[in-house]
Amino acid sequence: MSTLGKVLSVLTVLMILVWIVMAAGVADLNRNYGEKVIKLQADIDRLEKQVVASQEQVDQLIPQISLQQIERDKRLTVLREHLSRLEKLETESREALARVELQVTRVQAEVTAAQAANTLREKEKADTQKQLADARAGVQTLMGENAKLLDQLTGLRNAFLTTVAENRQLLGRLAAASSPGSATATPRVRPASLRRD
Repeated sequence: MSTLGKVLSVLTVLMILVWIVMAAGVADLNRNYGEKVIKLQADIDRLEKQVVASQEQVDQLIPQISLQQIERDKRLTVLREHLSRLEKLETESREALARVELQVTRVQAEVTAAQAANTLREKEKADTQKQLADARAGVQTLMGENAKLLDQLTGLRNAFLTTVAENRQLLGRLAAASSPGSATATPRVRPASLRRD
């Protein structure tokens, strides 16, 4: 055989080997791909079953979730009502506290005013007692002066009465001396008295 034939036969053998290796690789790829396809199909079936099971669980959970949401809403409503009552109670307590603080402020102002008035009354009382003591002292002084004046008046009255009595006697003597026979014609004199009838 010629060299060219030998080269050609070697190339043909090499090509056949390459084709065999390639065919084996393709067969191996096909076999691996088939296994992967089967595995993926099994995974898809398993996932579909899981999806169906999950959907069933979701379908079973939806009423429970709805019940829990309703229960939660009821609890929220109760809590909101309770919170509203507490806020109302807090507001009323604050208002009551504000009223009490206002009353305390008013009472403190009234106490301060009463203390000031009491201090003023005490001062007025002290002034009045001093004036009363001064007035009593003045009355005592006036009573002393009155007693002196009454003594003086009594002395003057007695002196006046004595003088009147002496004057009557003198008049009686004068009348008797001026008309010896007319003793009956003596004027009648009213006795002196300080009392007015």
